[in-house]
Amino acid sequence: MKKYASFIMFEIATPISHLFNSIEDAKLIMDYSDCLEYRDHSPSIELSKQKLFHCELQPIHELNEKDFAYIESIKKERKNLELVSFHMATCCNQPILQNKIFFLGGKIYSELEMCQNASKNISRIKSILGSDISIAIENNNFYSSEAYNIVTKPDFIYDIVIKNDIYFLLDIAHAHISAHNMKIDYENYLLQLPLRKIIQLHICKHSFDQNIAYDAHLIPDEDVFLEIQKLIQKK
Repeated sequence: MKKYASFIMFEIATPISHLFNSIEDAKLIMDYSDCLEYRDHSPSIELSKQKLFHCELQPIHELNEKDFAYIESIKKERKNLELVSFHMATCCNQPILQNKIFFLGGKIYSELEMCQNASKNISRIKSILGSDISIAIENNNFYSSEAYNIVTKPDFIYDIVIKNDIYFLLDIAHAHISAHNMKIDYENYLLQLPLRKIIQLHICKHSFDQNIAYDAHLIPDEDVFLEIQKLIQKK
């Protein structure tokens, strides 16, 4: 989302995926996209519409010089960037993936440690990216595993965004999944998030398996588009 004086311009961004390996598919996708989002594992191609980069690094964890060098390379290699977004996925730095769910592994961070890491890392990231590139944090989904403790709490997400003066990437499906699996009313969960700082929406439909919500990445339906309309109207 871009703000221009008294109005906001909304753009549709499409991830650069394996589909771009086909020239025909890439052209068709770009024709329907206002801009493109590069990711860590996207095909290494340079495209004029590329304005976003979605990075899997987590500023709430301890980052090292190799991580900061990678962020520097993102800025150097991607010339038209306007936004770099980061994950905030787990409260541990080496989670163990089992059946698509993270479980505790490696160092387990406290809430205070993650807040301190975020403050230190985001300050460094800002100095690397400069004032012309915005920074955002994405909300993750909650599953019944301690790996998701703290990081999916809406008040924690709010504090990280507001206290570090960055933007919010709202993944709508992740919010629905977290609220359902945490047994929290969705509207109450949503209203505790830093909605006024939304700069990007990730759009897809979640699903259920034995009453457990999960990230199915289904095509958005009418309910999702109605929710998008409401969120846009609030901007």
